[in-house]
Amino acid sequence: MGRIRAMLLWCALIQLFSFLSLVYGKPEVESSGGYYDDEDIMLRKGISCPPSVTCPAGQVCLMYKYPHCHVPEATPPPPNNCLNNPCGTGGSCVSMTAGYRCDCKFGYTGRNCEIKVKTNNCENHQCSLGSTCVALSVGYRCDCSPGYTGTYCSTNNCANNQCVFGTCVALSVGYRCECRAGYSGTYCNTRINNCDNNQCTSGSTCVALTSGYRCNCSPGYTGTYCSTNNCANN
Repeated sequence: MGRIRAMLLWCALIQLFSFLSLVYGKPEVESSGGYYDDEDIMLRKGISCPPSVTCPAGQVCLMYKYPHCHVPEATPPPPNNCLNNPCGTGGSCVSMTAGYRCDCKFGYTGRNCEIKVKTNNCENHQCSLGSTCVALSVGYRCDCSPGYTGTYCSTNNCANNQCVFGTCVALSVGYRCECRAGYSGTYCNTRINNCDNNQCTSGSTCVALTSGYRCNCSPGYTGTYCSTNNCANN
């Protein structure tokens, strides 16, 4: 009888030891495909490990007779289906899970953007006032006539000119004022006094003209500058 009790006690101790190992035992670190095959591990993924078991970062706990820290196999990166540049120079390649997609540039079409579309970008241009439309690979530009500026050459540089006594001449950038006779200055607003440096002599009077001046001679004097005395050789 004593021997049977001893055997029962021994079996109870073994079960208790197994239970304690299950709950408090230190987990082993194995990679899948090692001692435990993947099928066994997959079958035990639904069995939770005891809360006391903590695996290192990047590992998961699986149950296989006792807690087991498993190093998951790395997920391979998705394939790059754009390595061979299938879209060429006409588009940009976007790699997808199955195959790829080509985002075509303006003027190209087709599965691989291999078809160049002939387009005239000047068909509906907005260039104005005698300007010339120049088609570009993307869009167009307007080459303006002299005196006009702006994206569509719609600005006349003389539209708001400040010329006072002169004529506005539009330039490729800005404008200039061509003054009338007798005026000067950037905006032709300064009256020129042509008598400032006159050469009238002998008491004659300078009379400013639109262009130049004249001398009104005193009695007894003649000449352009009234420099001749009529009595000098009497």
